[in-house]
Parts: sequence; C-alpha cells; structure tokens
Amino acid sequence: ADLEDKVKDLKVDDKGPRPKPHSDPESVYGSFVDDIKAFHDSVDGRITLFHELFITIAMSNEIPPPRPQDIAFLLDLTEEQGKSAGPKGPIVSADQFIGAIKKMIDENDTKAKFEKEILAPMKSMTSRMKYAKTVMPKIAEILTK
Repeated sequence: ADLEDKVKDLKVDDKGPRPKPHSDPESVYGSFVDDIKAFHDSVDGRITLFHELFITIAMSNEIPPPRPQDIAFLLDLTEEQGKSAGPKGPIVSADQFIGAIKKMIDENDTKAKFEKEILAPMKSMTSRMKYAKTVMPKIAEILTK
C-alpha cells in the first residue's frame, strides 16, 4: 500500500475520541514560532527526528507514542516526499511542521500548557541537536585520523 492508503487507514478512534481543535491555534503557539523554526533547523527537516520529538512529547505527557502513520498525518507528508526520500528519510518543510503543531493544539490548550507540554521537550531536543552538530564533526575528525 502506498503512503496515501496508509494515511487513509489511520483510525482516529484507536485512541479514543479526539478533542476538538482549537478555534485559534496561532494564539497558543504564535509567540513561539522562532522556537518551532529553531527545532526544524536543528534537525534539517529530517522526519526521523520529528518522529523522535513527537515520541518524546508523548512520553513526557504520559500518552501513547504516535505511530508512523500518525506522524505522516500530522506532517501532511506527501507520497512524493516518501518516494523521493534519501537515506535519512523524507525532509519536512517548516510549514509542514507548523501545520503539525496546529493539529496538536486542542480547544482546551493555553500558551502555558503548550509551553510546558510541547515546547519544553522541543527546546530540550533543539539544544541537544545543536550541540551534536557542533561536537560530531570534531569527533568524526578524531576518529578518521
């Protein structure tokens, strides 16, 4: 089955009823756009690292981790992105990531809740990814001598 079929097979009721979406999600995440884009930049848009982030967010909030098709749905992954993926997997745009963030915000979410439940794990992972980008080339240089 292709990616589109897999996304169609996504059953929202697997995990119970989905809360209603927020009527104005930008009012919740809008002041954190720079942090959201910083995460995207730190992972170079690699979907595998978005999956890691969403698992981290789920675990820190004591909810089941998202399945791959959940990630594809959240990120509006296209079939073409899936087919053209290189060895590091599909690359996701900043707009796709922001779209996923919008989908994650429900009617009861506030800025404070977003900052605690989504942004805190995201900022922590951003710091780790930035650190890895500076340290790994140095380690690689030592190991290849």
